[in-house]
Amino acid sequence: MSLLSYLAPFLSSTVGLRADYFSYDRDVDLSPRASLTLKLDEKSSVSASPGVYYQTLKLERGVLDASKINGERRPPYHCLNVRFDKRFNFSGCDIVCYLSVWNVYNRKNVAQYFWSQVKNVQETIYQWGILPVFGIEYEF
Repeated sequence: MSLLSYLAPFLSSTVGLRADYFSYDRDVDLSPRASLTLKLDEKSSVSASPGVYYQTLKLERGVLDASKINGERRPPYHCLNVRFDKRFNFSGCDIVCYLSVWNVYNRKNVAQYFWSQVKNVQETIYQWGILPVFGIEYEF
């Protein structure tokens, strides 16, 4: 059971927010020149258009049934991103060095489904797993 499934009744009835999407950002100042950011994104389910039907196996290719567009749901999506920033101040400008890790707990979120003509089955393309990102920003 996902966090969103517990919060959905509260979000929709009490706060009036959409119950199918939840995003949480938290900035923590570690010092005047360093910060840590946590971002959690969660969607209860995302609509999907199934492309595999009885004709597909006969024709050995993917056949999209237009009557079932957005007729199914993908698995719930959630992702936690963490970013650490260190700021260096020079006369009239700042240099920010950062290290970020996307999808910290390496969840396999579905990006899309496709028909494999080689295997003659529907397969899944997943989004990135853990992805480290680092860089330098110059602010003036």
